[in-house]
Amino acid sequence: MDVSTRHIVTAGIGCAAVFGLGLLSVGLADEREADAASPAVQLVSFDSVLAPPPLTPATDWWWLYGPRDGGESVRVHSAALTPNALAAASSNPNGFHLFRPIGPGGWLIGNGLDAQAGCVGAACNGGNGGLLFGNGGDGLNGGNGGNGGLYFGVGGTGGQGVAGGTGGRGGNGGFFFGSGGDGGTGGTGADGTDAGEDGQAGGKGGAGGRGGLFGAGGNGGKGGQGGDGFTDPLSTLPPGDGGDGGDAGSAGQGGLFGRDGIDGSGGDGGDGGDGITGVGGVGGDGGNGGDGGDGVLGGTGGDGGLGGLGADGFDGGQGGDGGDGGEGEVGGDGGSGGTGGTGSAGFDGGQGGLGGQGGAGTATGGNGGAGGLGGFGGQDLDDDADGGNGGTGGQGGAGGAGPEGGFGGDGGEGGVGGNGGQNGSGGDGGEGGPGGFGGSSSIDAGGTGGDGGDGGDGGFSLGGGTGGTGGTGGSGGTGGFGGSGDAGEPGDTGNAGTGNTGNLGGGGGAGGTGGSGGAAADD
Repeated sequence: MDVSTRHIVTAGIGCAAVFGLGLLSVGLADEREADAASPAVQLVSFDSVLAPPPLTPATDWWWLYGPRDGGESVRVHSAALTPNALAAASSNPNGFHLFRPIGPGGWLIGNGLDAQAGCVGAACNGGNGGLLFGNGGDGLNGGNGGNGGLYFGVGGTGGQGVAGGTGGRGGNGGFFFGSGGDGGTGGTGADGTDAGEDGQAGGKGGAGGRGGLFGAGGNGGKGGQGGDGFTDPLSTLPPGDGGDGGDAGSAGQGGLFGRDGIDGSGGDGGDGGDGITGVGGVGGDGGNGGDGGDGVLGGTGGDGGLGGLGADGFDGGQGGDGGDGGEGEVGGDGGSGGTGGTGSAGFDGGQGGLGGQGGAGTATGGNGGAGGLGGFGGQDLDDDADGGNGGTGGQGGAGGAGPEGGFGGDGGEGGVGGNGGQNGSGGDGGEGGPGGFGGSSSIDAGGTGGDGGDGGDGGFSLGGGTGGTGGTGGSGGTGGFGGSGDAGEPGDTGNAGTGNTGNLGGGGGAGGTGGSGGAAADD
């Protein structure tokens, strides 16, 4: 059986005038149906126990209201008003509290409650702000932020994801005034725990909440960091690669009179595990950084992870590549490449990771990320032993394309050569990484190429040997393509044509031959 809003007021739910205003604000107070007689007073008594009907759901005040069509009046399900149902709803820590209209968690005016530690599932969502005023509560463990109140209210922040999970979505701002909440950070990836196991990838950042009519959208959440690859402290088991960083969360949409939010940045890649001793194996590669999100301001790509240490008799691991910047009006910058791992005694350092590419921009392209540093060559101080060579620096990322192209990233510096032992030579320094290409421009000159990385220093010898040669500096990056030239000026109008010139008249014909003379007369 349905009862009208006037039944509820008569039953003493309270705040009739303000509550009626709230209903009018959300279009719930349509024209009431005409009643033939005055409504009977129906009191709610807890003396008699009724069968507990289900609450659908009991976490929000909207469960009180059924569907409405056209001019039908607001309907309230009578099942929702039974004593057991009301008691259950009021006991929910983050849900609707019938007898708490104002204050923290108030359904009329009040901030939504934050999710509590130890929550599971939907309980990790932040509570909504009051019907009229109030900010949304913050989510937890990947839960969404609560929505702001109707007139004023900022959306709650989404909770950070767990174990590589996606971050929670930010709550929406109030319908009229209020910014959307920021998305939660993606969950950090788990580290590798078994031999050779890679780190788990980080979770994607949560999306920002939508802004109100006069509110800005919420910012996207940062991607989670990748987990580290497996490392055996005793150096007897093979290592794992680092996990990739999580991608950035997207920005929330602004209201009619509000700006959009800013996209999040990509998460950093995890570090590679260290190599094993004796059996041999390079150190694990660092994880790649996550890509930045697309938006008005593109998000920054995450940085690559550190390469693992080389095993006994092997080189260091390669650093992870930086993530690409997101696209936007201003493109996001690429992430930096990870540093190469240090080589084992007498062996080479790992190569630095590549810098991430700058995001394309409709106004300005993003800058490319710097290349990672080359790993140190392993030193070997035994007699007659040579040090390892330093690793090559990573190449800088290309600048993003745009009317104004982005700068190319600088190349990474070469790694320092390892020191040698008595009568041994020091390792050569690593070559610097080449600079990144400048971003192409559609209007003006292309972006400037990145600087080449410096060569690494050579290692020393304890005596009797030669020091290592310094590494060669990296080549500078090529500048980006410039915009197309302007169209040529139209040609001048041609001169008027000249009239034809007449030829000379022909010579007169030769005179005719004279006639024959007449015959002579007879005598």
